[in-house]
Amino acid sequence: MSLFEKIAFCDEPYDPDRRAYSRALEFWKAAGSAPGALCAAAVQSASPSQDEADAGASPDPRQGQEGWLESWLESAASAASSRRIIKSGEPSREMVALEHEWGSTMLILDSGRAAGGGARFIPDFKLSMLRFSPAPAYLVQDPAPLHEHQGPVLIAMNVATPDDRFMRDMHKFLMRRARELATAYNAQVHLVNAVRPVLSPYPGDLVGLAPEILGERLRRECFQNLMDFASHYGIPDEHCHVIDGIPEEVVPNLCHALRPACLVMASSGRSGIAGSIIGNVPEAIMRRVDCDMLIVPEKCLKYQKMD
Repeated sequence: MSLFEKIAFCDEPYDPDRRAYSRALEFWKAAGSAPGALCAAAVQSASPSQDEADAGASPDPRQGQEGWLESWLESAASAASSRRIIKSGEPSREMVALEHEWGSTMLILDSGRAAGGGARFIPDFKLSMLRFSPAPAYLVQDPAPLHEHQGPVLIAMNVATPDDRFMRDMHKFLMRRARELATAYNAQVHLVNAVRPVLSPYPGDLVGLAPEILGERLRRECFQNLMDFASHYGIPDEHCHVIDGIPEEVVPNLCHALRPACLVMASSGRSGIAGSIIGNVPEAIMRRVDCDMLIVPEKCLKYQKMD
């Protein structure tokens, strides 16, 4: 199943740039997809703007808005075969349900990054989509068209546990999707693995268990595991990066150096208190990088088949 087989995007009518639709259309055309392979959704505002309120707008902000949104979708997303207006108080749930209904293979969202690199607040419903989408979620952060992206497609991985079957399957999934993006971007694929610092659980240094010894052992293992993975897919050694540090620092620093066209990584999908307090690594990274991101929630492995 191709990443571009059925693209869905969620747009907001008050976004004048319509970045999600623009990127969806570029991928749709680059992949040569059939007209039925593009689906559109728009989030209906929950309250009227201040200008509308000052002008004496209806106390029910939803009245009369649906028809306008339908017209907007028809004109702004004319290539889409399916269109839907999200009116729910929990738009992320409705969008996820729509993805299941449409059989989407990729969801495209705009990050809301302001022109010039400034970051704006990302609504909770978008963060929920990034965590729980049944398809990989593509976050548009760089509005430049595809042909202007010159950097590689960078995959952030964790190869510290090569015997973990789930991680092996996830890495294969990430590689498959990164290769498809690299073809669309006409780019190469790079890999990065951040080696977290090792802290000794013991109050004193025991023979063979000192943090520096354990850290060096882990670094060697990660390096070898990443080289083995890269070799299997024909990726040269110079495109592999094993760097000491936490992912939230290592990945943004490497992105600033490489200026990738897109960063590909998995999401742990935390929710509730853990999600609000700890957050996800991709959510921490997205605020520190300027490139587009493809975030793959864990549940994608359940709903998307690997050929």
